[in-house]
Amino acid sequence: MRWINVVLAALIATLAAYANPDAESKFSYNPTRFQVAQAMSQPEEQPAPDAGIGMETESKLIPGKALLLSAILPGAGQYYARNPLMAAAFLAIEVGAWAGVAIYHAEGQDKEDEYMNFAEQYWTYYDPTGGDFGSYLSYEYWAATLFGNDGESGGTDGYTGGIDEWQNEPWNEKLKYLPSDGFTHELDPDEKDQQYYEMIGKYN
Repeated sequence: MRWINVVLAALIATLAAYANPDAESKFSYNPTRFQVAQAMSQPEEQPAPDAGIGMETESKLIPGKALLLSAILPGAGQYYARNPLMAAAFLAIEVGAWAGVAIYHAEGQDKEDEYMNFAEQYWTYYDPTGGDFGSYLSYEYWAATLFGNDGESGGTDGYTGGIDEWQNEPWNEKLKYLPSDGFTHELDPDEKDQQYYEMIGKYN
């Protein structure tokens, strides 16, 4: 009797399936479920490589790199930070500043050449034919022989050698005979530096 019940149950299920073909049993073949299961069993598809991979986006900018670029070339850090207008402004300021330095330096050199030429034209360190006041060395020698270190004329502390000897005396020796209130700096005609021209402009 038991096998009769099994056969009847199978027959009833078969008739029900034919009577309602849209009805699906959980044990029957379902194409939709099969496709879903097949898709889930496949490895996850990786996205196609982006052409922009490797390029730094704004969120990945490195502040230290921007600082280094700006130190090398003003405006480069702003350009790296995607700000071309600020980059152009900083670069223009830098170029203008260096142009100003070059211009003012050239003007300073012109002025230096001007006062040096003026000094060479109107001032003489030594002219043996010019008398006591015809050149600086002649005046220096005259003061050393006449006044001496105490600044009083006619004293015994005046220099007694000739002008050629005086010219070869070291500056420390000259100070022993020169008035202390009128000669404070040595003028060396062999080293016409900035101080040399400053002294002849101030004190002569």
